[in-house]
Amino acid sequence: MQAINNSERWGAISQILHWLVVLLLVTQFVIAAIAEDLPLGMEKLAWLARHKSVGITILGLAIIRLTWRLLSPGPALPDKLKWFERFLASVTHIGLYLVIFLMPLSGWLMSSAKNYPVSWFKLVQLPDMIGKSEEAFEFFKAVHEILAFSLVLLVVLHIAGALKHQFILKDRLMRRMLPGVAVLSLLGALTVTQSYPVRAADMRSEPTESELSFDFTQAGAVTRGEFKDFTLLITDADRGLAGSSLTVVIKVGSLDTNDRERDDILNGPDLFDTRQFQEARFITNTITAKGEGRYEAAGTLTIRDQSRPLVLPLILKESSEGGTPIMYLEGSVSIRRLDYGVGKGEWESTEWVGNEVELAWSVRLVPGQ
Repeated sequence: MQAINNSERWGAISQILHWLVVLLLVTQFVIAAIAEDLPLGMEKLAWLARHKSVGITILGLAIIRLTWRLLSPGPALPDKLKWFERFLASVTHIGLYLVIFLMPLSGWLMSSAKNYPVSWFKLVQLPDMIGKSEEAFEFFKAVHEILAFSLVLLVVLHIAGALKHQFILKDRLMRRMLPGVAVLSLLGALTVTQSYPVRAADMRSEPTESELSFDFTQAGAVTRGEFKDFTLLITDADRGLAGSSLTVVIKVGSLDTNDRERDDILNGPDLFDTRQFQEARFITNTITAKGEGRYEAAGTLTIRDQSRPLVLPLILKESSEGGTPIMYLEGSVSIRRLDYGVGKGEWESTEWVGNEVELAWSVRLVPGQ
């Protein structure tokens, strides 16, 4: 399939941009619905932050898409369309572009007026567009809601027009924007990277023969705890550990330091807050060999609502038990708890509880099921 547009069909680039924006718009409405039902608090703020980040992404993609359309014009409307059908199609398309541009801008203005600066996935903080103003906030909030309603109406018209072409006029107009092999391959790849497939070659941790411990300093003394419930999954293991994907999911509430009172404090809102954040995750698609059974997994560790890049040193040990091959994955790494928000209020102090935490693991690997 060609990348650029021609007189008969939209190219792969236009198709990818089109369906990606569609996917993100659906995501936006889902996120907005989730945030709307939450009480004011950390979880609501987190969902609203995601809503803003996705909105800015849509704005950027819309700019790219419009620029690409100017550089690579697409197919024209069929000649047999009546004048009012052409008019309605043009108005709908122009309206969609305007709303897709104006919605994230109105949200950005709304946040600026409320003195809630916008960041893009915590990577880049965007400048405020206007100063703090409650009146401006209420105005742009109303504009945002009107635009959301307008978007739904325009999408319905757009879909209705496409279905009419497909099933009534039968001019096969829809096929010009339907994904070709290249787009389907890309979407398939994205789906694979966001899920956790289990194939015959996959390896996972054996719970009864695996350990994940953490050492921290309390009142000047090193204290050890462990997570009783965690899962490690390696996909594409048929290609070897290097180049495979690694996912670790930790049930944080399973922590055990051999002291119930201390465990209750660790599970509390000022530390791990396991009522809100039940899992910690490490995900990577980049494992590189370092020689002699040593590897490095460069990925992202998420604890509470904080995600940070992290490189895990891994040691793969192989032995046998009764002629059966056995593999263990071992290693340790140091992290700072405050980087992940583990320490609010009085627990933010490092005078009595250290900031450095040493994670260590010994995981027995078995074939995935």
